[in-house]
Amino acid sequence: MEPIILHENIYSAQDVTRLKKKYLIWLEKDIYQSQINELFEISHPDLQKSISYQKKLTAYKKEKNNPNHIIKGDWVYFPWSGNLLHTVSEKDYLRLRTNRNQYLIKKSEQKKLYKAVVGIIGLSIGSNIAINLAKQGIGKYLKLADFDIVETSNLNRINASMADIGVKKIENTAKRIWEINPYNKIFLFPSGINDKNINNFFTSPKPNIIFEIIDDFKIKIKMRLIARKKRIPVVMFSNVDNNIIIDIERFDLFPSLPLFNGLLGDLPERILKDKDANANYYAVKMVGEKLISERAMATVKDIGKKLVGRPQINSTVIISSGLSGYITKKIICEKSTINGRFIHKIDSIFIPSKR
Repeated sequence: MEPIILHENIYSAQDVTRLKKKYLIWLEKDIYQSQINELFEISHPDLQKSISYQKKLTAYKKEKNNPNHIIKGDWVYFPWSGNLLHTVSEKDYLRLRTNRNQYLIKKSEQKKLYKAVVGIIGLSIGSNIAINLAKQGIGKYLKLADFDIVETSNLNRINASMADIGVKKIENTAKRIWEINPYNKIFLFPSGINDKNINNFFTSPKPNIIFEIIDDFKIKIKMRLIARKKRIPVVMFSNVDNNIIIDIERFDLFPSLPLFNGLLGDLPERILKDKDANANYYAVKMVGEKLISERAMATVKDIGKKLVGRPQINSTVIISSGLSGYITKKIICEKSTINGRFIHKIDSIFIPSKR
């Protein structure tokens, strides 16, 4: 399912011809020349208003091109869409794609973030997190886990279209990431995380950080036990009405840290022993009744009666995905000791300030 890439300096013109004959091409697009223009622009911002700009650009393009420019740059074919692109190499593409991150993210930080291994378990909120990280140039190596399919009711909060209904969430998410960065190495767990494959999620390669957003409470606990043993930080987002609850567990810094930072007491042990775990009961306990609004509490009572599942809205999901990049940078680049539970109440932002 992943993109087919012909890498610069490795293929020949004949290889490109063979690729075009072998696969169905719906759209062929050459973006190489426009990207070369962009590369020159971001490399020489001081020349933009110079009278020598065009002359130097022409010289730069001559250097970057070849008499037979087909052998310069990469060719990327996306099997699911039939699109074939002629583009610059991975190194130049990353430079272009992260150009507007500069200064806000230092070059040394961007390098670390790109090389990071990020695990994401659960691809409703998690799909937005994965795509947000890809856009920021974070996590060339992604480990994704989800067993579910895209349904029409998911379209209020995940990156998908009508054409994706019935497609596995993991497949939909991976495709969208590759369309942003075809060089991503994505390790897929299409059965989700379970007792048979849970250990594999933590090895080859070992994640630098894991985002966990699933409803299976036993797996929530089991994966944390392994993360603590392997000293991997875990981040969990809970979106409850207009509240966003962020639980950060820094097992990398505190190997004896109680699960969920000790906020749940002996609840994790009780959940593991409970053969008939009541998901709604445990969800309320995990979040805390004080943080659940009247509207949100009404949904808990009606799940299985008037509601099929727990309501979630796109506004809080998008904010969570944005915060994922911030948290990843704090942990991987800034050596921050950020740990514990943090609560973002959207309503509190709009309380008029006193003058």
